[in-house]
Amino acid sequence: MSELVSIIIPAYNTEQYIEKCIESVLNQTYSDYELICIDDGSTDGTSAILDKYAEQYGCIRVIHQKNAGISAARNVGLDICRGEYIVFLDSDDFMHPRMLEILYHELKENACQMSLCQIKNVENRETVMGDVPVYQTKKYSGLELIDWYYGTDPMRKQEAVIVYLKMYQKDLFQNIRFPVGQVYEDNCIFHWIATSVDSFVEVPVALYYRYLRSDSIMGTTKAIFTLRNFQILYPMRERCVYFLEKHCDKYANQAFKEYLHTIRILFFQAKKAKQDEQEVCTKLIREYKDFLKKVKQNRVYTVKELLKAYCVYLYIYIYGGIL
Repeated sequence: MSELVSIIIPAYNTEQYIEKCIESVLNQTYSDYELICIDDGSTDGTSAILDKYAEQYGCIRVIHQKNAGISAARNVGLDICRGEYIVFLDSDDFMHPRMLEILYHELKENACQMSLCQIKNVENRETVMGDVPVYQTKKYSGLELIDWYYGTDPMRKQEAVIVYLKMYQKDLFQNIRFPVGQVYEDNCIFHWIATSVDSFVEVPVALYYRYLRSDSIMGTTKAIFTLRNFQILYPMRERCVYFLEKHCDKYANQAFKEYLHTIRILFFQAKKAKQDEQEVCTKLIREYKDFLKKVKQNRVYTVKELLKAYCVYLYIYIYGGIL
């Protein structure tokens, strides 16, 4: 017996892509689902397209709201969904026809709270989705998702964070919502999910198709330093505090290393870009110093790691022209 799956799609000005996205849901081999589309204040033809589908299909609900960002849109979907399981889908992407069927089956078969598949980046929206090859699943503990993130495999790191290639038991989101106004919203909640999940199962097959738009962040080939870069620090900072409070010494160590390393990278990006250089670099140096104090107070690092971190601080302090 199947159970209801809620698919949540936030949509903002994606009239060129939304039909392909919705059709990929309607073509699913798993039919017990509701599709919740949150129109986040679109100013193009997206709203009309969504309303057209809602009139034609009873399983589709559309919510229109003022533009508030993807986090707010997803939160609305979480607040009103009725399914026992949740799947997120971005409005310019699409799913393999068997994605829901396979993720649901493996989640139930392995008695997990979450299942995930792999992702395929495509530049052609007419990409032909072939048959699903024979695969072998593997079951992991929730904490192993954090190991993926802090590991050396970039694909594993991506799969750990991204919310839209997974199927979740709804209860996982009972006390979890996306932080409104933050970019990298997936990154902001992944550690909450990882520490809430007892176990998850991996389906090593690409069932989620991410369309690389030329005007999207993913489709941009040239990195440009802007103040937006600083927002990546928010989830990293939160993880440092979170793992300290949870007394997860191993992950606190990794979280602080990632945070301080990212500050150093942003520092040199700011120096190279020469954009508000003195103000930005001074702010980053102070942030580095403040978190070094936390590292020392909480004994997060070994003596060798702490000495190395202080050497880096001294270097950027001098190079930043603070002396």
